[in-house]
Amino acid sequence: MSDHDTPRGPNMSRRARLLLAVSLAANLLVLGIVAGSIVFDGPGRHGGRHHWGDMDPALRLLGPTPFVMALEKPQKEALAEAARGRRAAFEDNRALLGDRFEATLDLLRAERFDSSAFVDAIAAQGEVFRTQQRMTAELISDRVSAMSPEARRDYADRLDRSLDRVRRRD
Repeated sequence: MSDHDTPRGPNMSRRARLLLAVSLAANLLVLGIVAGSIVFDGPGRHGGRHHWGDMDPALRLLGPTPFVMALEKPQKEALAEAARGRRAAFEDNRALLGDRFEATLDLLRAERFDSSAFVDAIAAQGEVFRTQQRMTAELISDRVSAMSPEARRDYADRLDRSLDRVRRRD
């Protein structure tokens, strides 16, 4: 069979899809690393990283968002109490994320790569992250709603200062 008779179209397409999927996975990994470094950097951190031992375990359910970190200690304590009340929902969501991640790994390990299913699996993980973000936002919003206008301005200033650290990196 000559080079002209060798079917390359479908193989190249499959390779291109695989490359695209691997690139997407790598980009998501880098995004996670960058987001983590942004969240964990700043005052009150140890060696540029937040020391998880200093955080109430209930707040770990919410994740180390800048919105949690900028709260004053009494507000964090109230938020932790509220998070304890929704612990089951957060843990269920985390378990669902684990299941979705395992499904993605299965797709990657399959003999035949299904690019479309892989993209769908990554999107399904994104939906779980959005659910986590929504639950966290609701709890934080309850805390912010209880603040006086002056306390909200102070909170906004702390958030703004945390963004200044990010802006200086650019």
